[in-house]
Amino acid sequence: MNSSHNRHILLRELQALAAQVTGEEVSVIEGEAGCCWSWNWQDRVITVAPEYLGEKAADVCRAILLHEGAHCAITRIHHILEAERRHLYQDLLNVLEDFRIESWLAAVFPGCAPWIAAANGLVYRSIHSMPWPPSFQVQFLRGLLEWTHMDKFPEEGPADCVKEALRETRQAVLEQTACHPLSARGRGAAIETMKAQQRMLEIFDRTIRPVWERLVALDECEGRSRVTTLCEVDGIVVSCPRNKAIPRKAKKMNSGVSQMGRSEALTRCYLERAYSLSSLIDPLAEDLIRLLETTARQKPLKGQRQGDRINMRAAMQAEADPRLRDKVWERRIMHTRFDPLIILALDCSQSMEGEKFDSAYEAIVLLSEVCLRSGLPLALWIFNHDARQVVSPYALADSDFHRRQIDRVREACGGTTAMHRALEGIQSSPELEQFAHPVVFVVGDGDPDCRSASAASINRLQAASVPVFGIGIGAEMRQMASLFAESVLVPNVSVLAKTLGRILRKTLLNQIAATGAQPRRRAA
Repeated sequence: MNSSHNRHILLRELQALAAQVTGEEVSVIEGEAGCCWSWNWQDRVITVAPEYLGEKAADVCRAILLHEGAHCAITRIHHILEAERRHLYQDLLNVLEDFRIESWLAAVFPGCAPWIAAANGLVYRSIHSMPWPPSFQVQFLRGLLEWTHMDKFPEEGPADCVKEALRETRQAVLEQTACHPLSARGRGAAIETMKAQQRMLEIFDRTIRPVWERLVALDECEGRSRVTTLCEVDGIVVSCPRNKAIPRKAKKMNSGVSQMGRSEALTRCYLERAYSLSSLIDPLAEDLIRLLETTARQKPLKGQRQGDRINMRAAMQAEADPRLRDKVWERRIMHTRFDPLIILALDCSQSMEGEKFDSAYEAIVLLSEVCLRSGLPLALWIFNHDARQVVSPYALADSDFHRRQIDRVREACGGTTAMHRALEGIQSSPELEQFAHPVVFVVGDGDPDCRSASAASINRLQAASVPVFGIGIGAEMRQMASLFAESVLVPNVSVLAKTLGRILRKTLLNQIAATGAQPRRRAA
């Protein structure tokens, strides 16, 4: 059997392993010479470093493949943490998450433990032979790796402050490593996976992050900078030996908007806008709170042959007419669970500059505050020549960081109108499957760059029973009306925030009324 055939057989085996771990169909391909192992979150493609197929043992390849597949199965950091915070702790979170997923693999697939141990042994024996670097942060990372994978505290090498930090965080590291999702199926599995990641991040924030920041401060006192390696590019997470960082150049959203083109009103920050909109926010939030509380109440079903309580009026009637004795009981029934998610996609193209974007930003602030006060989860996407998620429904909404993220939307205006990228991102986001009643609002001022692709994405969302509303503003707003089956045109942009609030309330009422209908079909 020639080498090429052996490589092909191993790739097929790796693909089968990936499908078993992730629970979905993925592609495993051989990369170009010199590339690293990587996982493409968007296209569900795992790229294998070619030298591993020829030079490394097959068990090492299996271990790395399982590692990458486990990231796909239970890693949700990129859905919970905003990009800025994620990149700030990239290397530390990578190490801690690697501990967690490998612990989960050993628990769910016990037979893979020898493969993982063999792969880790290759890496950590190499690391152990290298001199300790001067950076306290890197010493801490190496100490975590050696203590966990070699089961030995590094007495010689790290500075005293690093040894103290390792001992101080040991219990927290073990606790976060054990944050595994509970076994469940369907939507329940997705929710449990997210909850496990949230528990891990809570431990990280409470115990590990403060110690890390202390080491960062000590490094900076000695002239060394914070370790903030960025290993994610265009949805691709690069996996590399843990003693080396692979710096990559990330594409950033073009914020090339001239200060001349921005209205003076747009300089007002989130909190100033929220204060000025309080007369709209407060009554709408209170109305939605009453609405959501009503849907959670049990309702009596009268005229029953059996039940948990007697209806006194029916009992008195039955005394006069014995034929009514089978109808004196009542049972309490619960509504179908109403589980909403509000998704807003905002056009940040160059044509939105000025008064339109100022009004749109005001509408975002109103929506954010109303959702915060009424407990509605909110996901915010923006798009111009590209698209990205600014606010996640799992993030802590009542926080300065959340408001700063929305504040930065003011600087994002410029470029073209790639609406289809935002719609595709929304459709592929895991949160769409984790909430039973999502609704999507798209705010824009005209025709998108790729109309056919945008229309196709809208149709796919609607086919999955996800309501999609287009809100058109400005002179060319009728282009939005022709694209969306459900659309609202706002010729007077100054009332956009009020209009969005009215549409939100009406949409939720319609969703609540339909909760007894057939469940939403999953998108193909």
